[in-house]
Amino acid sequence: MISKKYKCVHVHINKAAGSSIERMLGYSTTGADHRTIHEYKEVLGGEIKNYFTFAFVRNPWDKIVSQYHHRKQNMKDDRILNMNFKNWVHNLDTLGFDIKGTGNQLDWLCENRWLWNPAKKAYTKRPYKIKLAVDYIGRFENFEDDWSIICNKIGLVGETCHTKKSQHADYREYYDDKTSQIIYDRFIDDIKFFKYKF
Repeated sequence: MISKKYKCVHVHINKAAGSSIERMLGYSTTGADHRTIHEYKEVLGGEIKNYFTFAFVRNPWDKIVSQYHHRKQNMKDDRILNMNFKNWVHNLDTLGFDIKGTGNQLDWLCENRWLWNPAKKAYTKRPYKIKLAVDYIGRFENFEDDWSIICNKIGLVGETCHTKKSQHADYREYYDDKTSQIIYDRFIDDIKFFKYKF
């Protein structure tokens, strides 16, 4: 979302506390504003340099568990209502989900655009060297501290809130070796760059 009041741009990556952030920034329209940094650059043009740009990322294994439960509990996605988690992981591409929701978070944040091939279940284009196009990246796992840094930067005062929180057990309980490897292969750039571990 773009906040003219706080002169900031929040790149809202799925299931990384984005709805909570939008609420705390005063964004009141229904539906999350899921746009990449490239899309914000197209909207703002050269003006984007006058905005503080930030995002939050999340451990991919945890993120996919949360996304699965969000689709079942909150969205009532009838394609997966009777599907268990392991089948969901095996069918991320065949169900036609937008890669922005189930692919590397770096795709949202890099200077260069990425290209996912659902048939190959792989990126056919991605930068050789990662160059970030946002000013700050917080971590879902360290939300309170990182959000405090952002608030100090943009002059926001107030209590934090957490909306759209899905209910589930520890993410590690959902995986077997096969599904854990699928997520590793799919998110390998995030995992290496942000040093995430299962």
